[in-house]
Order: sequence, then C-alpha cells, then structure tokens
Amino acid sequence: PSTIALTLRVLRQSAWRHIPNLEVLHSGGGYPIISLLLTTKGNIDSVVLEHCFAFSVYGFDPRIPEEIQVETELEVSSKGGTYTWASSDNWALIDLDALKHFLMNHQVWNVQSSGPDLTMRVICLLNSLVRTTSKHSAFNARRLHLIGVIKWTTHLMIEISGLYTYGSLGTEMSKDSSRQVKITNETLHVVLSTYRSGWLTDTSSVSTVSVGGDPGVPILLACKTLVRQIMAHIVTPDDIVDIAGSIIYTLQKESVHEDVAVQLGYDSLPNSDGNEKLTMGSVLRVYLIRLMEELIVDKIHVNSGSTKNFFFHSNPHNIQDNAHDSSGKNTEKFLAAFAAVLSPVWFASLLEGCRDESSAVAAFRLLIVMIQNSAAFEKRFHQAGGFAPLTLSIPKYSTSASMTLAMLSQLMHAPLLNLPCFADLDADQLCAVFDIESDFGELSSLESKKVGLEVQCKPSNGIFALVAECLGRNIQLGATGTELGMKARKIN
Repeated sequence: PSTIALTLRVLRQSAWRHIPNLEVLHSGGGYPIISLLLTTKGNIDSVVLEHCFAFSVYGFDPRIPEEIQVETELEVSSKGGTYTWASSDNWALIDLDALKHFLMNHQVWNVQSSGPDLTMRVICLLNSLVRTTSKHSAFNARRLHLIGVIKWTTHLMIEISGLYTYGSLGTEMSKDSSRQVKITNETLHVVLSTYRSGWLTDTSSVSTVSVGGDPGVPILLACKTLVRQIMAHIVTPDDIVDIAGSIIYTLQKESVHEDVAVQLGYDSLPNSDGNEKLTMGSVLRVYLIRLMEELIVDKIHVNSGSTKNFFFHSNPHNIQDNAHDSSGKNTEKFLAAFAAVLSPVWFASLLEGCRDESSAVAAFRLLIVMIQNSAAFEKRFHQAGGFAPLTLSIPKYSTSASMTLAMLSQLMHAPLLNLPCFADLDADQLCAVFDIESDFGELSSLESKKVGLEVQCKPSNGIFALVAECLGRNIQLGATGTELGMKARKIN
C-alpha cells in the first residue's frame, strides 16, 4: 500500500495546475484507468484511500506511512470510532470526477472485505466537507448533491445494514458448527466472509430506542449526518423520494435476511425477539425516519429564527430556497413537498410493516409532526380516512409510552415537538406537561385556520377512536397477571 500511495501522490502532483495532464485524467480516461488498476490490486488501506480523496479536494495533503510514524498527531481519532482532520475546515471539493471514480466506487475499496473501519473513514472524509465549521460547507454540499451523494449514501446504508446482519449470522454459526445448513455456497461464502471482515456490532435495545435513544451503530449515524448536512443546503423532491423509498425497502430487505437465517437453520434473525436488541433492518429504518423528522424540524426552526440561515437560492428544484422567509409560507411549501411523497398510504404501509416498537414509534411521530405542521398534509390525511386505517397497526403498541404520548399530543392539541420523551407515563407528570402547553395554546390557536377542519371527518376516523382502540386492547391485556398486563393497566 505504501508504494501505491506514493504513486498516487506523484500522479496528483503531476496534474497540479497542469492543464494538459488534467485533461488526460478527465477526458483521456485517466481516472477510470487508475480506478481499474486500484480494483485489480485489491490492496487498499486508509493511507491509499486518503490519497484517492486528495485528487478531488483542495486543502487536503495526505501522508505516506513513513510520515505517519513521525507525525501521528496530524490525525485525531475521536470517540465513537469517527475520524477528524485538523485542516478539514478549509477543504474545498474541486474535482467531482475523481470523487466518483475513487470514493464512490465500491469496487476500489471493497466494502465487504475491507471491513467497517475503512467505510467509516470514507464517510468521515465526506462529512468533513460539509460539517458546520467548514468555510466551504455550502459549496461542497451543492457539489456533492450534484453527483448524487444522497442516493449513494442511502444505498450504502442499506448495504451496510445487510453486511452487519450477515456478520451476526456468521457469529451464530461460529458458535454452533454442527448446525445443518441448507443454503447455496455463494450465500454461505458471503455470510462467512462478512463475519471474518469484522462486520460485527451490538445494537441498542428496543426500549431504549423507543424513547429517543440512539440505535447504537456509529457508521449508520455518520451516514445519516452526511445526508442531513447536505440536505440542510439543498433538497429536491427526488431526494425525498429516494429516502422514502429506502425506508419502505427496509421492510422487504428484512424479509430477505430472515429467509437467509431460516436457510441457515435459525427460526429468526439474531436479536429479533420483542424485548431484545434491534435488528439491523429496524436500526436502518429508525435512522432514515428520524432523518426525515430532523429535516422538517430544522426547517420549522429556521423560519422561527432559532437557527442560522445558510441555504442556497439558485437551484429551481431546491425546495430549501427562500428559507429566510419568516412569514411561514415557505415552510408550508417545504412541508408540502414532503407531503407529496409521504402520503397517508405511505404511512399506513410503513406502520403496517413495522415489526418493532421503536421504528413504529418513529414513524408515528413523523406522522403527527406532519399533521400538526402542514395544513396540506392534514387535509389529504383526513380525505384518505384519517386515523381509521391505522387501527390495525397502532394498537399493537398500546403499551408503549412514546406511542401513547404522541396520540395524546394530537388529542390534546399540544405540539409534539414541545413535549419531552418519557420512558414511563405518570399521571401527575402528564398533567403538568399538558397544563404548560395549554397555557401557550400554540396549536389550538391555529386549529381554526387549518384547512383540515374543512374536511368532513367521521368520528371513527379521528384520533380519539384510535386512542379508544388502544385503551380497549390494554383492558384485555390488563386482565392477565403478566408484566405486560401491569404495564397496560398503568398506561390506561
């Protein structure tokens, strides 16, 4: 690798401010040839990766192994397995072709065989381009968006979750070598190779994530941060479609992984029991749903004057345009763009397919936030039947404190974004919280202005009918002497 890194440095220096050599790299097929040679070598480490990254970024001067041994303080590894570089605040993305052929080409740095550490380094390098302290964050974000990094990152997250799933299956196989396997050699090779490559992680519990805790996978969190940093500057309807489609795809992908687990002789995926750890499919789903909610909340806060305005205005498809408009009209346009993709049918399909409390809570929170902040979505939601289609999915989580709080926020006309998260519900605590919210009357004062009230809604389609369904299920559960029955009685 040190020889490859030194060769890449020579190539980069030969093209620095040398127009003929740059033309050879771009139009002459130089970058594709270099990426093909790197792929055939298959000996890529972090040093080679940084030299590939340096082709596309101004202000980044990577080192060779000999220099790393002398000056180890130039790179700082922070907590959580992420990486930072002292010079990253001055980085500027200048060569998109180099980035596409090197870092965005999974064949150059084989994701499966290279392990999670190298993938994390790639994401951290891209994150450094758009971090809030970067002087060129807006410029870099627009250029990353131009080459499709949003879609690329969501696809990478799906691939990473699959590798972690296969790694967990490989871990179980290593514990029990006598188990009979009914699976193709190709799939078995993938499972064992991901296990040997170090794709192993320990996710958080369902109860922790349901009340707002992090799912506990740093590399997926870094991917989510990258997408959020880019979309803080530019968002197009296609970006929303890509993320929404990826969320639904996680439901199907989880079924595929379960089929592989059954072929390996397991009844279900590891960590798929109700009160145990989250599966990787659920982890990915929670991250993507929370990404949607954070984008919406950021927009609401920008127009309320609580955060800095740093959005571009030149792209006709950018729905972040005119974000400085404090009248609220642009916020409604922004939310309308989300409402055009996140339809009531989309929410119903997602909630019906969720098998764990944490992702169902995240999806229902997003639904309530959309209803409470977008008049256009509220109108479409009531026209599509309101909460009636959700009576088959939400009552499954009637003992969830987070789900109950979200329903109460809509029932009591209290903005969900103003409410804290509770692991357990206490009557006195809830009364105190809703008393404070009723003093402001922020949501109640807007009810008369919302177009949703112009839609004739049946009582069975309202939020109270959904709450009643959950109360009824809890009454049935409360008749039992189990721990779940005690929790149901407490919720009621």
